[in-house]
Amino acid sequence: MWKLSTLRTGGREMQSVRRFACISVLLVSSCVGGEAFGAFQMYWTNSSPLQSRVMRADLDGQNPHVVLLDTGNAWGFDIDLSGGTMYWSDTRTQSIRRANLDGTNIESLVTTVDRPLGIALDTLAGKMYWVDGDTGKLQKSNLDGSDIEDLATGQVFPIGIDLDLVNDKIYWSDSETNQIFKCNTDGSNIESIVVEATDVHGIALDLAGGKIYWAEFDSEKIRRANIDGTAIEDLVTGIGNIGDVGLLEGKMYWTNWSAGKIQYSDLDGSNIQDLVTGLSDYMPAQIDIPTLIPEPTTLLLLGLGAFVLRRKR
Repeated sequence: MWKLSTLRTGGREMQSVRRFACISVLLVSSCVGGEAFGAFQMYWTNSSPLQSRVMRADLDGQNPHVVLLDTGNAWGFDIDLSGGTMYWSDTRTQSIRRANLDGTNIESLVTTVDRPLGIALDTLAGKMYWVDGDTGKLQKSNLDGSDIEDLATGQVFPIGIDLDLVNDKIYWSDSETNQIFKCNTDGSNIESIVVEATDVHGIALDLAGGKIYWAEFDSEKIRRANIDGTAIEDLVTGIGNIGDVGLLEGKMYWTNWSAGKIQYSDLDGSNIQDLVTGLSDYMPAQIDIPTLIPEPTTLLLLGLGAFVLRRKR
């Protein structure tokens, strides 16, 4: 990730770098080992040409502090609360990495990727999924990075990813073809469900509400549709370059790259408020609010009403 000042004055470099500036939102709640991470807390990555970092704050934006320095050039980001670890894709070292939630024990798990972008975890199955923007692939592996598989190839610039763990589906966005796709978790039955998403970046599923939300960077919009891609609506417009969007308990969260903010609103885009401001020097990248994932039977009974499994990404 790069400072906004660099992006504003970078000429042609600005255009190429901006294409690789994913801002995603992952929202999580719960506790691990009896330690509550606030009623809710959010994690996000801030990056500059010299230093990338992961930060954490209360969900109201208070008490921000650095959790991890020197993340390379963090893009995709997800958290495994039950395992006490965070995962991120690093476009600088071309790897997918992992560390403890306190920032210790950094590991490189996958080092055979060209430009890893969005990443999503299925901790119950012990799998992680990601998209590679340069090779145009959707891939998966075990959580330790072993047994890498190609699930979809021939994409142009896949960037965002989200999982439907109830129906075993993967959703991802392609910012060059302006589409959102889905397939089964084994890579079969690929289909395009949204074909008019301008420069789409992050996506988020609301399975209980039967909706999919996405951020459109160039058009400065957050939009949503039915889960099958019909009935597209504009929710938030004209407030800056939105990189990603996440959902939690009737609220919609996003990172506003050009304004240097993390913001939220009601699900229909009303009542917009700032949570974290002053991030223009360090571009707000991925944001996550982790939740422990219940067993599949519990997910089915609850209809996912109180749980957000993914966003971002």
